[in-house]
Amino acid sequence: MVDDSNLIEDHRELDVKLEKLRDIISKGEIDPVLFAQISKSLKRHIYIEEEEIFPSISERSNELRQRIAGLEMEHASIWMLLDRVEKEISVRNVEKSPKYIEEISSILVSHNEQEEDKVYPIISQNEKNSQKKITEYEVPEGWVCHRLRRKNK
Repeated sequence: MVDDSNLIEDHRELDVKLEKLRDIISKGEIDPVLFAQISKSLKRHIYIEEEEIFPSISERSNELRQRIAGLEMEHASIWMLLDRVEKEISVRNVEKSPKYIEEISSILVSHNEQEEDKVYPIISQNEKNSQKKITEYEVPEGWVCHRLRRKNK
């Protein structure tokens, strides 16, 4: 399992990339390659949290279970926004992309704070941490975040 410092570092790297993309968008342009990197990184981050981290700590308390449920709802929102931008880029119509990117950034501000303050400290207490690197993970083909999977069933 990834440790909390790697997850926090991943948050910071994504923040930098999102800021760079927002700067590009503010000039009326879009960088499809940078967006693809951001999307892949965010989806991998969500995958790691939902498949490894959240299940290992969610049973510790009702408060944690509720917090994780909220974080998973935010994951679903982020995922859908990423898919909308990807669709816009694919049809070369990026008119709504700035709004979607801004929404993603806005969600991530409080989302990351919740994870870093309330969830990640518990990871370091887990003896099973293998210090696996985030980049060693691949999101399986067709995998979607938990809340969207439940919605689509």
